[in-house]
Amino acid sequence: MANDDFSSTAICTTLVIRVWHEAGDDGFRARMIMPSCSGGGSVIEATSDPGRVMGVAAEWLSGFQAEATAAALLDVAFSSGSVST
Repeated sequence: MANDDFSSTAICTTLVIRVWHEAGDDGFRARMIMPSCSGGGSVIEATSDPGRVMGVAAEWLSGFQAEATAAALLDVAFSSGSVST
């Protein structure tokens, strides 16, 4: 999907999950890379727990939903004239 498929007010972000298996009984490994909340750089988390990968993804998605909802509400408030600059 090209970036021009999004509206000009769309909020876009990325979560990269890389998984692999190393030799041994507990060989599951994962690395998750996402933008930091402060906007500077990226957060990298590594784990050998598949449940932690699911937890991080759920937290990231919940945070994205909250940010997108807040931005949409603010956009509506500015568009309706409820909030002035």
